[in-house]
Amino acid sequence: MNESLTEFKAWCREAFEFLVRDFGFHELSELHPNHTNNYQARFSNEQVEILVLGEGYGTVASVNYVTSKGTEVPTEILEPNWEPFIGRKRTRKGKAPTDSQHDQIFAAARRIQERDSDILQGNMFRLEKAATRWRTIHEKMGWK
Repeated sequence: MNESLTEFKAWCREAFEFLVRDFGFHELSELHPNHTNNYQARFSNEQVEILVLGEGYGTVASVNYVTSKGTEVPTEILEPNWEPFIGRKRTRKGKAPTDSQHDQIFAAARRIQERDSDILQGNMFRLEKAATRWRTIHEKMGWK
């Protein structure tokens, strides 16, 4: 494993350590079948999975829930005022996000820890509702 991948995995383990400690999750060693990128960390409790992806050559981190049906749902969709594509200004080519990948990973972990204890404990109502909304957005946009 190269140094940057080792560092990425260490950040994910540290940021999401509360999943293992408080909610019975474990880290999955295999790559998610929908992603060929090696920069990923997966945590599961057999009911739900959290998938952390390192993208943009070390500049972007995305964090998704993966439902029992395999639907990937961005964790941001669970924010009370989230709307698709609002606040996502198109940046000029080559301009990196203002927060580092490290900071993005830790911020997402904090949001999940503070906001989603119901999901982490097995109540999937909000997540299933969000997954339905996400599938609807995909259909409207013509995404696969």
